[in-house]
Amino acid sequence: MEKGVRASGVTRVAGKRVEWTSEVTEYDEGSQVEMRSLEAPMDFQITWTYEQEGDATRVTFEQDAPDLHGFFGKLADPVVTKMYSRDIRNNLDNLKILLEES
Repeated sequence: MEKGVRASGVTRVAGKRVEWTSEVTEYDEGSQVEMRSLEAPMDFQITWTYEQEGDATRVTFEQDAPDLHGFFGKLADPVVTKMYSRDIRNNLDNLKILLEES
């Protein structure tokens, strides 16, 4: 991976299909990857940080979507944010299990 690499995908947020294209803006091998949206219904920035802890690696995922407010409706935003946070946590937990089994 390197700075400038682009990726496209689809994410489901509260049952709504969200297509996106992003670009890696910072890459520090083995410690951090930052990416930002290029094409998406809302702007976002994601940071993955990797920290060695003994024989394990701690992965931290941070996402900032400042323009999200109003995307699902102002009343729904807090609920959607909580649902999406739960989805991300479950995905990271599943990734941990898969990596530990391999």
